[in-house]
Amino acid sequence: MKVFFVGLSKVPYASRACDIRLNSFADLFVSCGYSVTVLNRYSPASDNPDEKKRRNYDIVELISHRKAGIIGGLLFLLSIVIEFLYLIRYRIRNRKENVVLHLYTGHFFDILFYWIVSRICGYKVVYQYVEYRIDETFRNAYHRANGYLVDKVAAKLWDAMIPISHFLQEKALEVNPSLKSLIGPPICDYSLFNKLQCPKENIVMFCGSAAYFEVVKIVVDAYNSSVISRQYSLVLIIAGNESQLKMVRDYAPNAVLMTKLPYEELVRAYNRAKVLLIPLRDSIKDISRFPNKVCEYAASKSVIVTTKYGEPAHFFEDKKSALIADDYSSTAIAEQLDWIATHPSEIESIGMAGYNVGLMNFELSAHKSRCKSFMESLFE
Repeated sequence: MKVFFVGLSKVPYASRACDIRLNSFADLFVSCGYSVTVLNRYSPASDNPDEKKRRNYDIVELISHRKAGIIGGLLFLLSIVIEFLYLIRYRIRNRKENVVLHLYTGHFFDILFYWIVSRICGYKVVYQYVEYRIDETFRNAYHRANGYLVDKVAAKLWDAMIPISHFLQEKALEVNPSLKSLIGPPICDYSLFNKLQCPKENIVMFCGSAAYFEVVKIVVDAYNSSVISRQYSLVLIIAGNESQLKMVRDYAPNAVLMTKLPYEELVRAYNRAKVLLIPLRDSIKDISRFPNKVCEYAASKSVIVTTKYGEPAHFFEDKKSALIADDYSSTAIAEQLDWIATHPSEIESIGMAGYNVGLMNFELSAHKSRCKSFMESLFE
């Protein structure tokens, strides 16, 4: 079976959460015995050293990277034409091979484009469904219309889906009850975390985006109001532009702020911290998604502190494999941090229990047999 990863540029080395997820799924498909190729549309050049790393799958840049300049838009459009011809030529040269288009995109017109290609070539479209868009407040009419089409129409154009949560699975099946489906929680390679293990330190850590400053604020407020602040330091690994990062520095001057970490350094940071925070909100956005950090947090054998909202609460048990706050508030999260501060002897056992939950549910090899059965059912 041939699997093409389509829909984005710069996969898997743009340091986005989706790149980590897509890299893991590419490795999973390779472990199932499939030939995997990532087709990257045009994007400007970068000096990311990760691009030179050898991987278990092929990466095809449809247009070689160069500085975008004023012709960037035209090069992007040209890459779509090249991609269309590439996929058709592959079918002509490999007439009898089963081919899957593994699609990751948030744009309905991309979904329509690959559906057209799949109908011409006899390919199957498998959609990575990771975000519910219709209930979001969008900036303009395009995003409002696009969100509606993705969540209320697009499932009719998929042959199968890999939803990241039960919520998204249910929403897609409402649109297309005949869809084949494999719930795909975040997955990662636990062997890398084991390889990079290091002694734990008294660190409370949060990894997120400065664009969601409300969440950063909750984390900082919870830490500052907890007794744990007398024993542990606060480390924030934050993505964002300079103005956003300045807001974080100004709000949390005593925290250690880190940004743009290479992935192995990120793994070491997770492994070093005793406590890892991921507060999820009581909102459609957080209930529908499943942050990739959860599987990485579990792999680190650190104590996860989250809230009762969303997918993680389906997997972890309070005070046994994680700490789960009853509310999304600094007060509720601070109570969990207080508990950690007053029960230091239980930190290691809770972290190990969370690791075992992850080993059964989020480790790459744990999904191999289910994934293989799912993919092969597409051609039955």
